Amino acid sequence: MSERQLTIPGIELPDCKKKTKTKKDKHYVWVPGEEPPFLGAHSIAKHRILKEYLEKYVRILTVNLAQEQLKLTLVDAFAGGGVYRHPETKDRIPGSPLIMLEAMHAAEEAANNAREKQFKLDVEYFFIEKLEPTVEFLRQELGESKEARDHQDQIQVLPGCFSQHLDAILRRVEQRGRSRRVIFVLDQYGYSDVRMSDLRTIFKRLPNAEVILTVAIDWLIDHWTEREEYNTILSNLGLDLRSDFITRMKDENPTDWRPVVQYSLHDQFHRNSGALHYTPFFIHSVESHRAYWLLHFSGHSRARDAMTQLHWELENHFQHFGQPGFCMLGHDPRRDYEHLGYQKLSFGFDSFAAEDTRQALLAELPRRIAMENDEVSFLAFFKRVVNETPATKNMLANGIRELTLEKELEVRTKDGSLRRSGVQINDDDIIVRPRQKLLLPFNQ
Repeated sequence: MSERQLTIPGIELPDCKKKTKTKKDKHYVWVPGEEPPFLGAHSIAKHRILKEYLEKYVRILTVNLAQEQLKLTLVDAFAGGGVYRHPETKDRIPGSPLIMLEAMHAAEEAANNAREKQFKLDVEYFFIEKLEPTVEFLRQELGESKEARDHQDQIQVLPGCFSQHLDAILRRVEQRGRSRRVIFVLDQYGYSDVRMSDLRTIFKRLPNAEVILTVAIDWLIDHWTEREEYNTILSNLGLDLRSDFITRMKDENPTDWRPVVQYSLHDQFHRNSGALHYTPFFIHSVESHRAYWLLHFSGHSRARDAMTQLHWELENHFQHFGQPGFCMLGHDPRRDYEHLGYQKLSFGFDSFAAEDTRQALLAELPRRIAMENDEVSFLAFFKRVVNETPATKNMLANGIRELTLEKELEVRTKDGSLRRSGVQINDDDIIVRPRQKLLLPFNQ
């Protein structure tokens, strides 16, 4: 694999700390010639999400059957050794680099099965790993993988750190064409290896980029200290947890201060990332009883909706942070949710959560529509609220359709004609609250 790697102008050997992990370390350890480590139980669902999202991503972008090619770049910034052992069966299972390759193989096959003309999925892969023994292990696994051998000219294994390779990778993506589609998988161990400044650089240069980031949020909060080195770490990451804020939150919410701190961090991750759209979910680690965040950043509402759809399709793997209506980020100390009857701060993506979401939308949509100063199309409304709710675009459309039957909302065509109640909602439909309803208080 290494003999035929891509050459990227400008890449230099990163100045990362080079230490070899031992079996005493808590991190995953790959030693050439030995069995791979066991995969954490919480990562099994995460890997399934990755594979199915990549396949869904290609499916969405290749819906036009006349399309003959799609260019894409996949970056695995914490690649590991490429393979694990299953914690229960003990069988070898693929890690994220092989999952990416398998997903793209399946996606290309599916695209070709739907077409008469040949379709080509042109993907370049960048697998970044800091530890030299792990890099060697990964190269061996790629050498034994049929999918990797079939695409060896498109695979680059990069020793070192993500930040120090980022600029050269961005330049390579820019060279590949105008669409510049790229997905960064930043599955870090812990919370301190990915800087918000790097995400801002990505979205400034590549508006079509997407980022999937994991954060060990409980570690970040539990390790909070007033010591200067911790504040330096947070500052480097682009986050802020001031000691006076933590102290005040503990005083004001002695038994439930974590949701308030997490809300603050949610807001910072979204605001500091430079991404227009943000999807936060969390998963609990069975082994450590700690919560990990899975954060999806993108520049397009369609990408955000696709990730949300996937969480509903794979119910119970992840949980949503906040409320079922327009309170996506959970507890906001600046807002009062008691009048809406909300108490819990998370739910699983099951049938009960779906019904909670439906009921919340029916209660909140008329008020939210009435907040629009001008007439708004359904697509424009969806783009405005997409970061506020765990509901998918289809759930929002169904909620609006139900409310037209109750005469709480009206749907008009773009030329102003009133549409029949209960009809399917189109992107260019205008959604309004009936005039007589607007004269009533919002709580009626």
